[in-house]
Amino acid sequence: MKSTVLFSCLAFGATSVFATGCSGSTSSDESINGDDVSVEEALKANVTAGKFNLYLKPAPACDLYTALELKADYYSTATLEEVNGGSCRIHVARNTRTYRLRADGTSCGSRMFAGSVTKNGNRSTIKITDHRSRTCRDIVPAKIIVEETTANGITTKKYSNDSALRAVWPTDATTLIAETNGGGFTPTPPAGSTCTFGMAKYTLDVKKASLAWKECEFINWNTPLTPKSGTLALGAAAMEAIAAAASEVQVSSSTICGTDKPLLTMTVKSPSQGTTTYKDSFYACSGDGPFVDNIGAVFGAFRKAVAEGEAAATRKITDADNGKTFTFKQGQDVGVALSLGSSPGYKWSVTQTDRSFGYPRDSFVTYPGNGTELTAFQSFVWDTKNDFALGEHTVVCSFARAGEASVKKFVFTVNVVN
Repeated sequence: MKSTVLFSCLAFGATSVFATGCSGSTSSDESINGDDVSVEEALKANVTAGKFNLYLKPAPACDLYTALELKADYYSTATLEEVNGGSCRIHVARNTRTYRLRADGTSCGSRMFAGSVTKNGNRSTIKITDHRSRTCRDIVPAKIIVEETTANGITTKKYSNDSALRAVWPTDATTLIAETNGGGFTPTPPAGSTCTFGMAKYTLDVKKASLAWKECEFINWNTPLTPKSGTLALGAAAMEAIAAAASEVQVSSSTICGTDKPLLTMTVKSPSQGTTTYKDSFYACSGDGPFVDNIGAVFGAFRKAVAEGEAAATRKITDADNGKTFTFKQGQDVGVALSLGSSPGYKWSVTQTDRSFGYPRDSFVTYPGNGTELTAFQSFVWDTKNDFALGEHTVVCSFARAGEASVKKFVFTVNVVN
């Protein structure tokens, strides 16, 4: 009778009889079925409203998955069990189960298997698709796909996490490309800029130890940002630093999402794994992975290699070289570093040059010592990439306060040859 009464309440819930007969009941049924929390208690709780998506993975530290082991020791089997591979304290019932497998077809080199187990009259089934030997050049969701129907009739489909099973930086890697469009939370670039703050692309040929790079160059707030590019032959130390940074990159389990940071990507090419592009886990919530942690260290290693390579490629002319002539190969930067001394307000400026050699590409103050004016140098850099730079050029630099006559001059001559 109890179940009949309950059904009647559900069936006629739109009538006033339901309101009186069901909610007003004081029988002992209420202590057996329904909420243990009273209406008064629920009113006092005053929960904050909100909508949420709840996942099996409540935090990045949790790594909940089904472990699959395929064996062919005597006959083919598939053993599955539930695992918490992370560090969070969540109990997971292992539910270990084993199926014998039979071949169930092939397609484009992929192999299908099936199996079933009956226990206490209840039947569980499994279908496994193994794409590891696939020959068709299409995209499959994962190398291993498992569809399991348990004894209670629930069917789930799961996929191998192939990115987590392999190293991001394999030992046979041939190419590494790190790229970002820059931007994010940065100041407004100077008018006329053709790139954004932080824009960079680095392409490393591992076998040749050759780095092609492009960066967005900032000179000063009155000069537009422009791309600067070049190619460097890297030494052993630079290659080791880049490889060490790449080896620290790991597939991320994070689901966070940040803002105001440029998106960083790295593409790795190797014979064993093909070509894979990874993204910074800072934006993992977008779901368009795979995402990795520690990618910033790769960009840092590349930036350092470029800075050191540029410094080595720039020959420095200093105060001791007044009146001298220097020969440079076309494409080699010409660098001049002149001491500012201890007189406040004085600075060096280029007061004479010819039209073909032009004015310096860069002009800046460096503090190689303790960061005071006593150790500061005024630096100038010319590039010699275009054909107009070929030939001999004499440059005069003057040392003076603004609006005053120069107190000394520095003269040098550059002969650019191809």
